[in-house]
Amino acid sequence: MTDPIVWYIIGISLLALCVFFGILITVTTLAIKYRPQIVSGARRLQSILKIPPCLAVVSHTAPGITNRALEDGAVIAVFSVYICVAIFVGIAILGKTKTVGGIIVGIVGPICVFLHFWSYFIFARRRFDLGETDPSPENAEENQGLTA
Repeated sequence: MTDPIVWYIIGISLLALCVFFGILITVTTLAIKYRPQIVSGARRLQSILKIPPCLAVVSHTAPGITNRALEDGAVIAVFSVYICVAIFVGIAILGKTKTVGGIIVGIVGPICVFLHFWSYFIFARRRFDLGETDPSPENAEENQGLTA
């Protein structure tokens, strides 16, 4: 007979996986459904913050970003935030929140997640500007890149 703590850990792990995949499916579905609003909001934020074109996350040509890039970015965002929260919970469980390592992980973790997310979208925008289109025929839109 195994310890009950093993079953608790297995149960919590399975619950965490189910929640993760539920959030992942929901976010990717909503990201594609609300792509025009996401792109217009990102363009507005880029113009307010006066972000240079080389660091912009969406293109100024329509539609701004492919469905595939937006979906992959949503997956990266959900996975990164989930890992960051898991690290925070681990640090709290270990009781290392007020140590130098805990503070560094608490600051560096979110910064790395943000930079990873932003760099993915910068490279996705560059691919879009060079003429990348969605692979599926129902999502493919005429994208001539910056030549249009």
